Formats: sequence, C-alpha cells, structure tokens
Amino acid sequence: MKIYYFLFLAILIFLSSCTPKVNLKEYTKTKQDLIIANQEIPKYIIEKRKPKIAVLPLSSSNYIVKKCGLAKTAQEYTISALEKLGSVEVLERSELDKIMQELQFQESMGKDINLEKLSKIGGNIDFALVGAVTTARVDTQFRESKRWYDKKGKIHYIPPSCTKYGKVIISYRLIKFPSTKVIKSFILAGQAFSSTQIRYAYQCRITDPCGLLSEATYKAISGSLHSFKEYFPSYGYIYKLMTHKKDPSKRVAFITLGKNDGLKPGDKLEIIEYQQEKNPITGQIITEEKIIAECVVAENELYPERAVCIIEGDNASKVKIKDIVKTK
Repeated sequence: MKIYYFLFLAILIFLSSCTPKVNLKEYTKTKQDLIIANQEIPKYIIEKRKPKIAVLPLSSSNYIVKKCGLAKTAQEYTISALEKLGSVEVLERSELDKIMQELQFQESMGKDINLEKLSKIGGNIDFALVGAVTTARVDTQFRESKRWYDKKGKIHYIPPSCTKYGKVIISYRLIKFPSTKVIKSFILAGQAFSSTQIRYAYQCRITDPCGLLSEATYKAISGSLHSFKEYFPSYGYIYKLMTHKKDPSKRVAFITLGKNDGLKPGDKLEIIEYQQEKNPITGQIITEEKIIAECVVAENELYPERAVCIIEGDNASKVKIKDIVKTK
C-alpha cells in the first residue's frame, strides 16, 4: 500500500511541476506591447455573455419540402440542438415570431429575409442562422430473394425485401450582427432508411415520404453539432501585454477569461484575429478566424474573471492588444 501511495504522490508532484508558472517581475512593457489590433471586439465578448442567436425560417422551392413542412421541422430541430449545446442563447420562439411579423416575412411566399432591416429590429441579436433545405428526395431499392448453401450443404434463404431511403441536405449561413456579414457556411446532410420484407416488387413503394424525410432532417442536424460547437467556444480578449526582459520571444497576455469560464492551469488557448475574404464568384464578404499563436494559462495567475497566458515562440511578436482568445 505504501508503494502505491508514494507512486501516486510522485505522479502528483510530476504533474504539478509540468504546469507552467510565471514570474511577472521578469517581464516589462515594450513599445510592441502597446500596439492595438485593428479589429472590433464583438459586444457579447466584451460583456462576457453567451452570444444570442436567431434561427430564422428556412426557405425552399422544393415541392416535397413544402408538402412535408421540412423547413419548419429543420428550424425546430436546429433550435433544440443549439439549446442543448449550452454555449449560446437561442432567441425565444415568441420573440422570433414578433420579429418575423415586423419584417412582414411570409414563409409561404418564399421571400428572402431583409438582413439589414432585421439588424435594426433585433438589436440584441449577435448571430443569425439563415438557410435553405436544398435537397429532399426519397427512393426505393428492391432486393430479390436469395438461396445459398453453406460449407455443410445447408440451404439458407433470404426473402425479398424493400429498402426505402430518404435524403435531406440543408445549407446554412452564420450571419454576424450588426454587420450582417457571413461568418461561416455549413452544409448539413442526413439520410434515413427502413427495410421491410415483401413478396413482390410492386409492393416496394414509399407511402410515408414525410416521415422518412423528417428523420433524415433530424440526422442532418444532430450529426453536425460539432460544426456549431467549434464556432461557439468561450471567447475573451487581450487587454494587456508584457515581454520578457531577457528573451523577447517570451511574452505574457492578460486576458478576460478565467476560472468562471472553465479555465484550468495549463490549458492551451488560441489567439486569433478576424480576416475578411471576398468570394470572387459571388462577391460575398466572408469573415474568417486566423490563428496567430497559442498561449498556456499560468497556474499562479488564474483568477475568476481573468488570467495570464504565456506566449512563446516565433509568433509571439505578432500578438497585439485587442486580439481575441478562445478555448480549444
């Protein structure tokens, strides 16, 4: 027992020695530490709150999408998925309905949503998901009966069967407010199928396409939750920088994330800046996150609302005040 105790103690000592610590007396402010990044920090990051997102009604010109109400189904599934995610605040349905009424949006008319007007009406919205059900189709496959013999000569029989398929593809754009710029695009695809035994090929037909497509819609959204998780981690920003007196490749960033945001000593964070790119075909401006560097949370400078993050390496010189930090 004593051996296990000392072994456990040795492991704890080893792990604690690996956790980075920082002595701020070894750091000083340089001219480089006063440079401020030329980018706007989103309001929800400054206020340290969950971003509020509106899942807008989806559009589609597909007959079966309208017949089965798949646009509404996809919207409801997406709202539920984001609510379970926990890292965003989803706009309540009643509030969303009021906004849609003010926009005079009629889903049956298939009109595009006026994003500029939406930005003015929904002043407290940080993001909106705008999308369309681009594909919804069903199909069947009839398999004839089969007989086969195993090594012992025993006969096996597989009866005829009918497999029914449903496929749905949803395209989403994540819009940032109040700029109404596209931050990210998602393509969600889902399939559903069922198989039954039948006697004749003419019996292989789909009697409930809506049920099959509804299941495919659910799978498209639930199977792509990682896309949403990646884009809604915990965000903060750098409000102060210092450089090591003897080694300029070592810097420390004072950040607005802390224990209350789930940070632990030794956690690695990404330091990012926003870059805008123009699609040469559509002319659409898309904002992308560019990773500048990584930093490690110092054990002895971690507080409820803030922390000190250690930056080392060639990219340390690229980091500026007002750069964004996010959990990995």
